[in-house]
This record gives sequence, structure tokens and C-alpha cells, in this order.
Amino acid sequence: MLAGEMRGRLWPVMEPIVEEEGLELVEVEFIHHSGSWVLRIYMDRPGGVRIEDCARVSRRLNPVLDVEDLIPHNYTLEVSSPGVPRPIRKARDFERLSGERARIEMALPMDGRKRFTGELAGVSGGSEPAVALALDDGEVVHLPLTRIKRARQEIEI
Repeated sequence: MLAGEMRGRLWPVMEPIVEEEGLELVEVEFIHHSGSWVLRIYMDRPGGVRIEDCARVSRRLNPVLDVEDLIPHNYTLEVSSPGVPRPIRKARDFERLSGERARIEMALPMDGRKRFTGELAGVSGGSEPAVALALDDGEVVHLPLTRIKRARQEIEI
């Protein structure tokens, strides 16, 4: 099963539990690492995530994931804060970070490239929502939200 398909199956099961704990589900990764499978979830909230939050959510998720049986083999569950820079996944995250710099990687090339860096300029609605990104050369590109593989806020130090 592809990582995106697995994310799509797991997200609706995990998000309500994370939200009941007063947190936001930010990202779900299902990866093969050092010979074993890892289900890694990232969550956040204003003020940050504490280790107690991670432990509490992990205790709640483990039995639900076992009952739902969505993962066909053994895996390790890791629950964490997204850290900095935080991944950007949802339209509301792109809107909230409008005016901030971001690095976006597309699942498939657009105009011959997969990676874009610039200033977020909102999200357009319509049948296929797209993230507006003002590139450093002044050009504004519109990247379909459903075709974004990975996006992160770019922090300047």
C-alpha cells in the first residue's frame, strides 16, 4: 500500500482522538525504517506539545488501531510534536501562514519542476483549491492542494 493511501485510511481514525485531547493532527507518516515499519504521527497546539500529551494520545490510539486493523503487519507507533519548521498540510494552515516563506514539493512536476520556494499568498477556492506562492523572482504560481506532496514553513534565522 502506498504511503498516501495509508495516510488516507489512518487520518479519519486518528484525527478525532487527537482532537478530543485538545490537539491538532498535523502529519501522518508510515515509513520503513531500519528494517521495520514505523507509524509516526505529529500533533500540535498553541503553546506546544508536552511529553504527557504524546503518552496520553499514544495510549488512546494503540487499542483503536489494533481493533481497526488498518495496518497489515507489525509496526511501531511514534507520537511527536512536528518541531520547527512545522509541516503544512491543510488549506487553513496555508491561509494562516499567508505572508510567510514556505518550501513546497509537488507529487508530480509542474512546469518542469517539483520544488518551489517563496512567500505564501493564500489559497484559492473552486473545484480544485490551490495554494498561491509568490516566488523569489516575482512570479506567482498556483499549486493544486491535492498535488502537494510535502510543504514546510521556511524559517529564516
